[in-house]
Amino acid sequence: MIEIMMKSIATYRSSLAEAMKGIRSFKTFAFAAASDFRNIASVAPSSRHLARAMLEGVPISGVRTVVELGAGAGAITRVLLKSLQPQATLLAFEINPEFISYLQESFSDPRLVLLNARAESLGALGTYEGAVIMVTHDEGAVQALSPERVILLPDGDEDLWSEQYLDLVSLA
Repeated sequence: MIEIMMKSIATYRSSLAEAMKGIRSFKTFAFAAASDFRNIASVAPSSRHLARAMLEGVPISGVRTVVELGAGAGAITRVLLKSLQPQATLLAFEINPEFISYLQESFSDPRLVLLNARAESLGALGTYEGAVIMVTHDEGAVQALSPERVILLPDGDEDLWSEQYLDLVSLA
């Protein structure tokens, strides 16, 4: 009986800790969005369910480096880290200082490299051979990367990049 009670307490503690992380994530995101809506362009952080759905079918399991633009409160970052191999690296770009602080406090994974940089500085990634995963409404960031391919969600269909996809980016 005591063993069952101990398991119940452990489950409750774990659930409570997860709920507190979610509240902190939402609070951080809400304050940042209120102060910089133009760059954040969202009123709530992505959920872990949305993050998993967005990355479903994206072929990242065998890559050595993934670049995430706009890590925000880290929902997609967390799913990426769970999907990457132990020797892989996740370069997460974020321009908002509140998000950078939050991510530094929330993640201790040595594969994560946080970069406080704007998308305009990403032209150098045009020659990068790895996967670049970007969730953005910033057409300039997309154009700076000069992508060759695009993966269309939610189905994960892959297509060659063309300028027609810029309209979709602006709607994101």
